[in-house]
Amino acid sequence: MTAPTQPGIKARLSPTQWRPKYETMQPRFVVKIDGHQYIAESFETSINAHGATDSATVVMPIMGNSNMSPTVKDGKAVLYPDWTLSIKRTEKNAGTPVLIEIWAGEPVNPSAFRATNLAGLTKRFSGIVDLYSVQFDDNKTTFSCRSMAYPLTTNKIVFPFPRENSVTTVAFIQQQCKRFGIRMAPPNLVGDPVLMIDVFGAEFISGVQDWYIWDVILQCAQTDDVDVWVDRTGTLRYEAASRVKRTKIPLVWGEDIHAIDGTHAPQFSKTVRVTVRSYTKRTRTASISRVTTNADGGTDVSAYSRRVTSAPIFGTTSSLVTSIGKNGDVTTSLQTVSGGAASGSTGVEGDSNIEHYLIPLKNATRAMCQDQAQKIWRQISMHEYALKIDVPVTLKNLAAMDVTALLEISGLPMALFNTQVWPRQIIERLSPKSGWQWEIDTVNHTLPSGV
Repeated sequence: MTAPTQPGIKARLSPTQWRPKYETMQPRFVVKIDGHQYIAESFETSINAHGATDSATVVMPIMGNSNMSPTVKDGKAVLYPDWTLSIKRTEKNAGTPVLIEIWAGEPVNPSAFRATNLAGLTKRFSGIVDLYSVQFDDNKTTFSCRSMAYPLTTNKIVFPFPRENSVTTVAFIQQQCKRFGIRMAPPNLVGDPVLMIDVFGAEFISGVQDWYIWDVILQCAQTDDVDVWVDRTGTLRYEAASRVKRTKIPLVWGEDIHAIDGTHAPQFSKTVRVTVRSYTKRTRTASISRVTTNADGGTDVSAYSRRVTSAPIFGTTSSLVTSIGKNGDVTTSLQTVSGGAASGSTGVEGDSNIEHYLIPLKNATRAMCQDQAQKIWRQISMHEYALKIDVPVTLKNLAAMDVTALLEISGLPMALFNTQVWPRQIIERLSPKSGWQWEIDTVNHTLPSGV
């Protein structure tokens, strides 16, 4: 009879049985910039599931070999044009962004591939050119790009919210998407969307114009219990978690995976951010004593108290102040507070790997909010196992590999890492030197609503 294993006893882990899978591919990709298609040198995209917009980097030659028709400039054939002229904006189109798309795949006939033919390729990224930098010594131009939906994360609400007692969450999001020309897929909820007043009911703060639009959308998603994200085409999706179509992708350590890095934070995870918000009415009571001289030369002492309550009006920069005097007289007034300075940024958002949980707690003090946030933070950390995996791109998984996929990891020697994992971020790279690879950051639990 074999004695049971006791805690502390060292046991060897089962060795990995290496049975790598091999697949021959000849991938090609085309970059469409401002309506024109080019063959680039390499690209990298970052598809995010957590509050950050997608981004991409494309490396193009300044001038080089190409199998597309050349552009003629000053009587000379220029294959890759001077970008300062080809995508230059004037007064007539100053507000029009430079659109960019990345298409990749395996064409039917790789040897006869042309930049003008997208057959066999799928769209991997859609967005705008943020900036481009030229490396003259390497004869290259690097384009930094962002998703079409980036204005939602970099712009604040600059006007009081209208009719929050009658406008639904879906109507608000559609309003913001229309404001910036962002496509929104038809919402897919289990029930009816809630009213914005219900979303704001747990957020009694004044100056809503100091909020980033994406933060309010995340609040809407949590209240509706749905997921919100931006897909590869730049379309915002607002769907109930139970209705999101998730494709299971089996991956085996030693067969499909190049490298893997597993982490676990038993108490304090750096990638988990818990925010507990609350509001209590601000009430001040003033006690006043007044001494006056009477006609007899003596003094009269009178004392009374006054209670002042201040309640912010959500959606405006105003607060309603109510004062109650000693004789029961009630005085109301409207006070205006600053909504905060507006700011903007041209950089890519950096919270793609942060799990942000927003939790309302009614009538809680600051100490109570902090205590609740720490408890929830530790609870999530204790049960969260994270995996960062490197996987080669295959045609079989090309269409399914997305932040909505469900990866089934197996073959690891540690049992707790053999589990289903949900992608938080997918980095996709394609270059002649390194090939076509995915770097996927995952966790072993469903993501919070509003990712």
